Amino acid sequence: MGWWYLVKKMKSKINRINYLYFFMSLIIIILLVVIGIFIYNEKNVNINEANVILYSDSENITIDSSLPVSDKFGKDIHGEVLNSYKYLEFEIVNVSSEVRDYQLYITKNDFSTNEINNEFVKIYLTDDKNNPIDGFESSKVPSYVDLKYIKDLPSNKLLYKDKIDKYQRRKFIIKVWVADNYSSSSENYFSFDIGVRAI
Repeated sequence: MGWWYLVKKMKSKINRINYLYFFMSLIIIILLVVIGIFIYNEKNVNINEANVILYSDSENITIDSSLPVSDKFGKDIHGEVLNSYKYLEFEIVNVSSEVRDYQLYITKNDFSTNEINNEFVKIYLTDDKNNPIDGFESSKVPSYVDLKYIKDLPSNKLLYKDKIDKYQRRKFIIKVWVADNYSSSSENYFSFDIGVRAI
């Protein structure tokens, strides 16, 4: 009777230990799954931001102040003519299988000295057929200072925002020049990079 009682008690103790191990293992598995889901979602956020990609020969535009031009001249020129005038064709591609909202933006590269006064830098955005994009249709071409900062990217200015269908491509032309009422005794410069992001 004593032996049987001891065996029964040991079995009960083993069962309790097994249950304890089982529940601990279950908790660990659940924690690992939750951590895995969190890491996967974090990676997906970064992937989503890259769903709209910019293609261009160069993403940088740098101009000098050697020859200021009028808005009419700046809008009409096709192709790069001078260092004081830049013409750049580029396209964006939605590489995701969903319609995406996107923002085209510019990031200014600061010069410690010899920078063109920002209000004289004219920026003109068109489609690939030279038709002005929304916000650029006015007869007065906006300058860099007229563009609005992006709230969550405070060092960047918004060029344009829109939607793009899945796997769609959109082509743009950006023209940049120095306004004809600019004057300076020295040669100055202005530089920025173009970017795009899905939002």
